[in-house]
Amino acid sequence: MSDQDRLFYLSKIAKALDSTKPKEALMESFTEIIEEGMRPQFAEGLLNFKILIDQASLLTQSPNPFLLIERPDGTTLRVTLESGIETVVEDLPPGAYSIRLWNGRLIWEGLLTEDETVRSDKEDLRLAASVEPGVEVPTRIIHPLGREITIRIFSGFETGMARVQWNKK
Repeated sequence: MSDQDRLFYLSKIAKALDSTKPKEALMESFTEIIEEGMRPQFAEGLLNFKILIDQASLLTQSPNPFLLIERPDGTTLRVTLESGIETVVEDLPPGAYSIRLWNGRLIWEGLLTEDETVRSDKEDLRLAASVEPGVEVPTRIIHPLGREITIRIFSGFETGMARVQWNKK
């Protein structure tokens, strides 16, 4: 399937936006896109169009930005970002993760290891002997957008946790 077939809807949207009455033209173009998408050669393009519309609706529904964290089991966690406020995300088993912004942009993809997420007996002894009780040291720090977002990973008894902070000024 060609890119032109996969993205057939973009030219229709662009034409509608150039119209003197873009709101009406967009509604007409959406109808055309859905009708044309029923043809087998444009089925993937129609699916892409629907994903675009779903993502756009997420943007308008949420007054606060958020992250989508996809866990190893395929479930997705939604973490609302508030400047300067730290949000705790629990139950993070070892495995492959991806983190996306509210607009769908992938900002981090990687593996959290068992050493980073599950506390070992040695670590329990280190924490018990700690000079400052209650002070936890993260096993990993992730900065998916430079220093704009900070994600601190901590190990737990069975699964890890993260503290997510948006450092917007």
